[in-house]
Amino acid sequence: MNRLSGINADSTQERSGDLTKVPLHMADLGTDENNEQVDASNATRLSRELTSIDNALTRLYRDPEHFGICADTGREIPFERLEIIPWANTCRDAGA
Repeated sequence: MNRLSGINADSTQERSGDLTKVPLHMADLGTDENNEQVDASNATRLSRELTSIDNALTRLYRDPEHFGICADTGREIPFERLEIIPWANTCRDAGA
């Protein structure tokens, strides 16, 4: 009878997808930590992007004649760049 309970436990383990009988495996903890770091990084990137968009809208409303002018060089930002990144405030080659 003891052998049968071991077989049932193994089949239950296979159905659940767990590789071990340990409730919290170290690999799962590592995956969770990695996912949290990626989520935090994405949130930071999105926050910065939204800030850039807000700043571009402010520039557009306050001084529409100068929207699309590079903040570093004073030259016009190419339309192709503004089409890809409408909130861009510098030329691609600015500072290069």
